[in-house]
Amino acid sequence: MNTQLALVVSNNAQQGGQAQGAQLAQRIFLYANELYRVPSAYRHARTQQGIAYISQGGRDFIVPTGEGINLDRGSDVVLVSPLRKEALILELFV
Repeated sequence: MNTQLALVVSNNAQQGGQAQGAQLAQRIFLYANELYRVPSAYRHARTQQGIAYISQGGRDFIVPTGEGINLDRGSDVVLVSPLRKEALILELFV
């Protein structure tokens, strides 16, 4: 199995860590050992609290509090779970 793991670092070029023009659509609360499948309509995810482990298209990302990633709309499945057995608040943008 060929996978990649990336730590998402701060990007000051994006205001508030969200994709330019994106609108907050949903806020998800996940507890330790929970897994959430992100619907394909969302194009950006940002952690509000906790550290997220996000897997999409064979790539894995660790996203710390206040940071976000752009989601591939063409990706078949995006999965999110909290790390360190802590609660996670994830914001999803369209």
